Parts: sequence; C-alpha cells; structure tokens
Amino acid sequence: LEDPTIKAYLGYYANGRGVVVYTPRQVCYTKEREEVHSANGGGRTCQLHEVYGSKKPDGSIETRPDPRDPRTLQNIRYEIYW
Repeated sequence: LEDPTIKAYLGYYANGRGVVVYTPRQVCYTKEREEVHSANGGGRTCQLHEVYGSKKPDGSIETRPDPRDPRTLQNIRYEIYW
C-alpha cells in the first residue's frame, strides 16, 4: 500500500488477524472496444484482472487474468461481494 493512512486504518481494524487486500488491474473499453483505464463513471464495460489466482507450492500466489466478457463495474462489484 502506498498511502500510509490507509495502511494504518487497515492495520488498526485487522487487530492482528490479518487483512487481505486485492489490487486488481482494471481494464475498461469504449463502445468501439478501445482499451482505456477509466470506467467513465460506470458507463464502460471492464475486466478485472488479477483478482483470482492459485497458490503455488512455495506458498506464493500466481494471479490469473479475467477470462469473462467485459461487464460494468456494478456487475463486477456484485460478483465480488456475492
């Protein structure tokens, strides 16, 4: 984490239990299917890479790209919270 205030906040609420923080790579597309890095207020469809992964024998995590079709961020949030 780059922001020390967020790190302190998460550390306070983790209370020694640990916190999992995901830093996925968001890739959004215009209607013309051009790749951009803005969701445009939720009006664009996106993919959220590096949310899922698999544990390697050494204990590290190998992240995976999002194989699903692009969808709105509202739908992506629903999938994560579900």
